[in-house]
Amino acid sequence: MNSFLHLTKHEFSEVLLRINSLLRSDGIFYLGMYGGYDFAGFWENDAYTPKRFFSFFTDEHLKEETSKVFEIVSFNRVVFESDYPSHFQSVMLKKSHFKWY
Repeated sequence: MNSFLHLTKHEFSEVLLRINSLLRSDGIFYLGMYGGYDFAGFWENDAYTPKRFFSFFTDEHLKEETSKVFEIVSFNRVVFESDYPSHFQSVMLKKSHFKWY
């Protein structure tokens, strides 16, 4: 969970394709990450040195990207009470039977 939010948007798509290719025909993949707004870059408030790269998606954008590769079984938003503008995106995906060339 949450490791995908450190990928660039291009890497994200490539990793989804690779995961789909590795799953069995009835395979299920769970994706859990923080998001809720579009952002890609280094987070100024990051407490780590060097600062880490983050890539967040709106719910709609995440659904769009994952549905290019997988069938979306479920998509849930988990909203926390905090000062952050994000929420947790919980996505259950099923292997696609599309042939990607």
